[in-house]
Amino acid sequence: MLSKRQIQFVRKLNTMMYLNYSDPNFNVSKLSTQLELSRRQFYREMSGLGLVPALFIRNYRLDVAMKMLQKGSYKRVKDMSYDVGYNSVDLFTKQFKLRFGEVPTYYMRVAC
Repeated sequence: MLSKRQIQFVRKLNTMMYLNYSDPNFNVSKLSTQLELSRRQFYREMSGLGLVPALFIRNYRLDVAMKMLQKGSYKRVKDMSYDVGYNSVDLFTKQFKLRFGEVPTYYMRVAC
């Protein structure tokens, strides 16, 4: 069970991700700065929750992309990948497939 402090941290963490996930330059350093924590303290907080910071950012972006696909919001993977903070469509597609088991175009066809 999460402590009150951890719950507040998770809320703030999710808010910062929501506000910044589309920025391709948004990374662990920027997230820790926005949370007003040193990188070391940020890693400790994330570790206490069983999370790895870089994976958390990546999975957040991929989860947003999946929600967009389920809504049928996009016709092109390229547009969606840029909108969730990826500069490389190939990297986005590779990481998407690792997380969800299929490439984004599969879900685009299913959503139609």
